[in-house]
Amino acid sequence: MEEKQFIRAFENTIMQGLHKQKVSLIIGARRTGKSELLKSIENKTDKKVLHLNGEDADALSLLEMSSIANYKRLL
Repeated sequence: MEEKQFIRAFENTIMQGLHKQKVSLIIGARRTGKSELLKSIENKTDKKVLHLNGEDADALSLLEMSSIANYKRLL
């Protein structure tokens, strides 16, 4: 299966779950298409989207305090 087919399969799964949950976490190895997947989903939904990249120093500092209160504040 080609990379684009994987992205479409994951995209369909995530899109089906968007109405059921407030947060979706996508993790995986570097350079596997996660950002492209998120861009594609964002273009197909009218829901609010917050992108936080763990490699970005500012985003990482926001995520370091792993508490429910902190995540509620972010969202």
